[in-house]
Amino acid sequence: MKTVRIEDLRSGLVSGVDIRLPTREGVHREAYFEWEVSPFRTAFMTSNVVGGLLTVWHHVPCFTEVEYHGDCEKFFFLSGTVLMLFADLKAGVVVPQSLQIVRIQAGTHLVIFPGKAHFIPVAETIDPALLLIVAPTMEAPRIALSAPVLGVDEA
Repeated sequence: MKTVRIEDLRSGLVSGVDIRLPTREGVHREAYFEWEVSPFRTAFMTSNVVGGLLTVWHHVPCFTEVEYHGDCEKFFFLSGTVLMLFADLKAGVVVPQSLQIVRIQAGTHLVIFPGKAHFIPVAETIDPALLLIVAPTMEAPRIALSAPVLGVDEA
């Protein structure tokens, strides 16, 4: 089993991913509503776009596979804190040195670029986490990792 240190997500930490950390910047408020626009303008290759809610539960942050896509995915982390795996691919194989597990707080927005390997996050605590994902209808090929990857906090 390979262990990977869990890091708090920050700008520039994960290549192939645009990040907007939680902020109150750009919020428009009126009497009975509040609109927070994401500054990420994502161009999908098709207009056939879907969105959905993903609920994830607490689990040991041990990953055995990754997936990737031929187009961007946009993630909105609505509640909870999650741990998510990222990796680079070369000729369809995971580059072992690129494996990263990051801690992502509610309020974060991500755009994952085409070909960036990742996997569905796990909730860090017993409270479930809720995500909104927007993406074109597309395949999600999975690649098995050569050994399980376990996220560990720095001792």
